This record gives sequence, structure tokens and C-alpha cells, in this order.
Amino acid sequence: MSGGIISKICARSFSRLAGVLPVLALLVATMLTATAATAQDPADYRISVGDALQLDFLDDSEEAFPLTVGGRGNVQLPYLGSFAVAGQTLDQARLAMIAQYAERQILVEPQLDLSIVNLRPFSVIGEVQSPGFFDYRENITIEQAVGLAGGPRQDPGGEEARSLQRVALQGEMVANDSRILRAAVTAARLRAQLAGSDRIAPGDVDVPAVSTPDAALIASLVVQENAIIAAERVHHGEDQALVEGAIEEASKQIDLIIQQISAQTAQIESYDAELASNETLSDRGLVAAPVRAQLLRRVADEQTALLRLETTLAATRRDRAGLERELLSIKFRRTQDWREALANAEVEIAQLRATQDSVLDRIALVEDWSRRTADADRGLRVSFVVRRRTPEGEHETITVTETDTVQPGDVIIVKLQRTETTLSESRGDPLAQDVLIR
Repeated sequence: MSGGIISKICARSFSRLAGVLPVLALLVATMLTATAATAQDPADYRISVGDALQLDFLDDSEEAFPLTVGGRGNVQLPYLGSFAVAGQTLDQARLAMIAQYAERQILVEPQLDLSIVNLRPFSVIGEVQSPGFFDYRENITIEQAVGLAGGPRQDPGGEEARSLQRVALQGEMVANDSRILRAAVTAARLRAQLAGSDRIAPGDVDVPAVSTPDAALIASLVVQENAIIAAERVHHGEDQALVEGAIEEASKQIDLIIQQISAQTAQIESYDAELASNETLSDRGLVAAPVRAQLLRRVADEQTALLRLETTLAATRRDRAGLERELLSIKFRRTQDWREALANAEVEIAQLRATQDSVLDRIALVEDWSRRTADADRGLRVSFVVRRRTPEGEHETITVTETDTVQPGDVIIVKLQRTETTLSESRGDPLAQDVLIR
């Protein structure tokens, strides 16, 4: 849409605006859906806290690694660990990663691709028909974003509506706190398992992001996690016992084969002694030639049997070595699975904290906007303001117009005001630039 639509709307009364805006909102949504379902990676986009990225090593066949930018602006890179990316473009971050892999001699001339899995959604709140989160699309304007939210609401008087928004946001906050608690208890359990402990207590759970943790919920989750620890120990013990039993059986077979080889060797030695004695008697003509030939065949048969036993012994020893490797692998995989699960839990907590910050920002903005809203008797003004998180995780409030471009993660506040406040006064409002509806 062009800015001309706003100027046309400004010429009509608010009652006519209420009838037109839903149609405009439908047109905006249809146009945006038709143009692109997902955003492309903007070349000048600066990576920010909460972004979901993907790192692909182009010179191998492994799947790409998912990365999430944590609260401090870092991601966890394979083989490198924590790495700062906030505030950089995708290309800058990719080149920095290549340099670090090469400098630490982890990879030689690495070929990497870094992309955005999905850009953070933006939200529209305030005096709109359908406030909420919306998928980011490149080059979407403030006007189009407000259209996706249904346009300005018909009744802007709304302290009741603002109260409902606050209640909805507070409910979202409670649900998010519960998810943080769940992930935090899981992380506590994984740390305990890595430390060799067989249980956790509520005091082991670290939940600094939740202002008032639900003690009853934590206690319930701790009980569940302790049950998981116990069940995992039983399962691991059974797997380990099976492999150890197989190793013990292989060792017994090896001992038995060694005994058989000793007996076979002794038998061959006795035949060799008998052959030597018969050779002396044969020279004197006292032993017939067929008897000696029969002894020679026996010696050959016994040597063949000895060779088979030695082959079986080598194979059994290989089997036992494989079982011993499997036992070591069971222990190693167990620890690695815990470490991977702990890393995933910490990433989830970081994402939930970012969501929590966003909800808190929206609550604060709704309350601040509610304080600033004035009831009046004549006309209405539409004002727009954006609360934006910088790549470093800070927040800034930006004055915008309907033609300005939305950025990923923006919180767009739409406010309708009566025209008792003059346009010149509204321009002095630090929150917004107003569009007058006469």
C-alpha cells in the first residue's frame, strides 16, 4: 500500500474508517501472502539475541548445525564453544568463524555456510483489531503490519480492552515461566547425572529468570526427574550387565579353547615321539611301512585340528575385544547424551528468556501506552511507535511513520487519540508521530 491510502482515510470520519480498515487489512494480508511465504536473508541484517541460525560445513556430508543466539549474543559452535555473533551480518559472522577454525587448527580451509532459519516475528499491539505476533517478511511497512493486525480498532476508548491485553500477556508470561521451570529442572537433573548423583533436590534448580518460582511445580517436576534418573540407571545397568555377561562368556570360551590347544599339542608331541621310535625300528625292518604311514596321517589330522582351534581362539578373542569396546561405548554414549541434552536445555532456557523479555516489554509498553491515552470528544489520531531490540540486546524506542520498514522482532504500538490534544502537541510526544483522522 502507498502512503496515499492514509491521506484518503484522513479525509473521512472514524465511522467510515472502521468500515474500510477491515477490507484493507484483508487486502494487505492477501498481498503479503502472495508475494513471499518466508523472508530471504537480508545482506545487511544484523544478527541479534534470539535469532535462530544454521551452520553448514560444506565439505562434509553431515547435516547442518542449528544455532541459537543466546542472551549474551553468543552461539555454541561445534568444537569451538561459545562464539560472539550479535551485531554482525551473516557474512561477517561466517568469515569470523572460518578464521577462528583455521587459527585454532581445528579445520584446514573450512568451507562454511551461515544462514537464518527464521527471523524473529514482529508484534502489533495497542488499538488494533487483532493484536499479536506475525511472521516477518522482508520490506514490510508499518502500514502493512497494522493491516495484518486488522487495522485500528473501532473503539479506542478501551481501558477494558487494554486490561484484556494485560491479562492475556500476563497469562502468556505464566505459561512461559512454567516452560522455563520445566527446562531448568531438566538441566538440574542432567547436571546431577553428569556429576554421578542419583537424585536432585528443589534447591538444585537454578531459575534466575523467573521472579516468583512456583515451589509446588518445581517439587512436582523434581519428583518426575528423579524417577527418570532411577529408570535410566536401571536401564543402563541392564545394558551393561548384558555386555559384561557376554564378555565373561567369551573369556570362558577362550580359556576352554586354550586348554584344548594344550591337549592337542601334547597329542601331536606324543605322535612325533612314536614316529621317531618307529623310524629306528623301520630301519631294522621291525615295523611295516603301512604302520608308519598311518601314524603320519594321524599327525597331519591332529595338526589340522590344532589349526582350527587356533583360528577359533583368534576369532573369539576378536569377539571379546568388540564386546569390551561396546561396553566402553555404552558408558561414553551415556555421558555424551547427557551433555547434548544439557546443551539443548540451556538453549531452550535462553530462548524462553528472550520470549519472556519480549512479553515483559509488551506488558510495560501496554501499561505505558494506557497511561498516555487521553479520552476526548472530537476526531481521532493514529500514532505509531516501535520498540526495537538492538543487536547487543538493548532496547530503543523509535518514532516511525506508516511508510517506515519493520525490522525482525519489532514491537509496533498503535494508538488512537482524540483530537483535543493539538497536532503540534502530539508531535512533541516522545512516543510517536501521529496521523490525523479528521
